[in-house]
Amino acid sequence: MATESVSKDYETLRDDMKKLRSDVATLADALVAEGKGRARAVKDSAVEQARQRLERITSQAQTVCGRGRETVETVERQVAEHPCKSLSIVFGSGVLIGMILSWILGRRRA
Repeated sequence: MATESVSKDYETLRDDMKKLRSDVATLADALVAEGKGRARAVKDSAVEQARQRLERITSQAQTVCGRGRETVETVERQVAEHPCKSLSIVFGSGVLIGMILSWILGRRRA
């Protein structure tokens, strides 16, 4: 009788362990699925934010390029309208930069 009781208890314990393993496997699968869902949501959010930033940067770059073109066109027009004045400004700027560099290099030698 005691052997029968121990056998029954052992069988019950073995069945409970099988159920526990099954429950743990089901829980692990559910956690993995939940983690994948959250990871996918985070990835989608990051991709959307990156796309928006790229659009913003592209728009800003186009604006800067447009302003640069306008500046170049303005300078070209002013040089074409006043070539002597433009040449004088460039010459004067070169002389001024040369003097500044000469002064800086002279101070380093001293």
